[in-house]
Amino acid sequence: MAAVQTPSLHRHWIKKVVLLTGANSGIVLALCERLLSRDAQLQLCLACRNMQRAEAARQALLVPHPRAQATLLHLDVANMRSVLRAAEEFKQIYNRLDHLYLNAGIMPNPRVDHKASYKGLFSRYSISFYIHLVHSIYPENKVTSIGLQEVFDTNLFGHLLLVLFFFWRYLYTVIYIAVVEHNTVSVFFI
Repeated sequence: MAAVQTPSLHRHWIKKVVLLTGANSGIVLALCERLLSRDAQLQLCLACRNMQRAEAARQALLVPHPRAQATLLHLDVANMRSVLRAAEEFKQIYNRLDHLYLNAGIMPNPRVDHKASYKGLFSRYSISFYIHLVHSIYPENKVTSIGLQEVFDTNLFGHLLLVLFFFWRYLYTVIYIAVVEHNTVSVFFI
């Protein structure tokens, strides 16, 4: 005897909730567009540091998808208080979280040691010039108020804190998108 398949009512009346960090531009804004084109019933929550840019991104999403539900959430992943405040606010607005896309981040600001570059430029050996040039450009090492490096705090620790907050309550899928180089994108499933 064949098993009778009944359609799940759960899928039809509960909209999936998707939280996206750094959703005001780039790859995650394109992801929002793609998600809405596949499923217009999604509830998107765009978590961004700059609310003006977030509102512009939201308006850009609503042009091709006027019935889309896209809300904004102020989130600065470099600030622990902001992460916890945003997580609490999200918890009050939504009773579930189906997907979490972690993309907010910063690039380190390179500093140039002009003295080392100049010294390498007038060296007798060309290899010495390249060695001095490579060692004269290094990332600026800023430290945040909690004592972590700014890039580490923003790109990893803030997201970890957000994941830990949601993990036991709602989480089903976490996708961490890391731009390793300017033209290489790595996607990690946690």
